[in-house]
Amino acid sequence: MSETLQKSLSSVRSFPEGHRNCYTMNPNEGKDTVYFIRASFMYGDFDDQDSLPEFDMYVGVNRWDTVKFDNASHVVIKEIIHTPLTDEIYVCLLNTGKGTPFISTLELRHFHNNIYTPKSASGALGALVLYSRLDFGSTTDQIIRYGDDRYDRMWFPYQGFKSINTSSTIDTLVQSEYRLPPVVMRTAVRPIHVNGSLEFGFDTTDPTLKFDVYMHFAELENLQENQSRKFNIELDGNLWEESVVPKYLESTTKHTSQPVTGSNVLRFRLYRTSNSTLPPILNAMEIYIVKDFWQNSTDQEDGMFLLIFFCFLLKLRH
Repeated sequence: MSETLQKSLSSVRSFPEGHRNCYTMNPNEGKDTVYFIRASFMYGDFDDQDSLPEFDMYVGVNRWDTVKFDNASHVVIKEIIHTPLTDEIYVCLLNTGKGTPFISTLELRHFHNNIYTPKSASGALGALVLYSRLDFGSTTDQIIRYGDDRYDRMWFPYQGFKSINTSSTIDTLVQSEYRLPPVVMRTAVRPIHVNGSLEFGFDTTDPTLKFDVYMHFAELENLQENQSRKFNIELDGNLWEESVVPKYLESTTKHTSQPVTGSNVLRFRLYRTSNSTLPPILNAMEIYIVKDFWQNSTDQEDGMFLLIFFCFLLKLRH
């Protein structure tokens, strides 16, 4: 854990009163644009109860996630990508009767383009809840974030397979619209054997969940004329992308065009094509859970009415 993150988690704001407590954010960019919201929590037995709390998070009237802890020092980080239909963004903590809700940090970032356009399963505008964001082949075993990532996305090192990296200076790595951190993209993994494939999976815990997947690639080797790297990607046994050819020191991204449903495990397989002399590589990856958010009226007053009405319903249920 970085010193900055550790310091930010040293204090909490708790909400022992009320069923629902909200933060109101008024970003200058206003509505109908994409925002990245991150909330962090560390219990640390702040209330001297020695009992791990559990509570829900909402964005406006929409359930974001449940906050749970494995132990008192467990750091829980929740991220969501959201496009609000009003100028105000409400992040709320809901008391579910399992301990006092609290929060350590709450952060808001604005994406300057629509690289992440949340779509619900029905095609309507939804939200993306972070499931995993991985830095493959990391040589530092450190979390990469702001300073390297302009949007302060947190990239977690993934160990496994054979690591490769480039000795080229970071500045030579051509950036894509995703503004991927060069320190992340200058490392990758490949199979141990040239004829091997990259195969891995993630436990989804819920087969009804729907996912958006982003895979990021950059060729790190200056290939000779008699060398080639071309590969296919399977997702849950189905061909997702074929004949992928990463560009030398240039980031490219493959993104699922529609939300995909996992079984109990989300499985990936990258394997070389018959005319490729080199095995597949993977530099970085993001997986998001696609959430169906209630779509309020574009009338801001209507949106506020729904929020107030929802709070009233919650009070009736408790």
